[in-house]
Amino acid sequence: APGSGHFVSWRVENYGWGPGDRVLQFASVSFDVSVAEIFPALAGGATVCVARRDGDALPELEKLAVNAVTFTPSVLESLVGDDERAATVLGNIEHVVLGGEEYGAELVRRWAPGRSFHNEYGPTEATVVVTSWAARATADAVSLGGPVTNTRVYVLDDFLRPVPPGVAGDLYVAGAGLARGYVRRPGLTSQRFVACPFSDT
Repeated sequence: APGSGHFVSWRVENYGWGPGDRVLQFASVSFDVSVAEIFPALAGGATVCVARRDGDALPELEKLAVNAVTFTPSVLESLVGDDERAATVLGNIEHVVLGGEEYGAELVRRWAPGRSFHNEYGPTEATVVVTSWAARATADAVSLGGPVTNTRVYVLDDFLRPVPPGVAGDLYVAGAGLARGYVRRPGLTSQRFVACPFSDT
């Protein structure tokens, strides 16, 4: 799919993972996050390190010596340990990407110092990720960030009009990473996939 290629290229360029990096492959291959773990790492020349998911994750991280991970916030929280071994293993992680669940700024303040830390967001109707935010260690809130390459996002009201900053609305996505609809669900497709009011295509 065209959106997959754009996403892979964007992630390689944005995160800069290359031959010196060891990227953890932790998600089940039936979960779209596995696409984010595997293909950008391979495209950038990094090593993909496949983890076992049937036991304690800390020894697995230590054995694989990864420096880049993509997790849900709850998985990251489960890795926090008080002992010296945990501190050493987790201290070697230079790149953290979170997504799939909401989380607070406290997690950012704990994990962002000394490493790159990104929040990614992607709805079911898109190719893995549509927005990304590079966090600062002093963040007061977690943001969805801005659109990835070849993607546009809009916050609109019920009449598909842009809302002012700070006003609640619905997030709409357009661009190469958007799916064409739901398989064998024409009614739901026509309800959720609407013509972009800001484009002729």
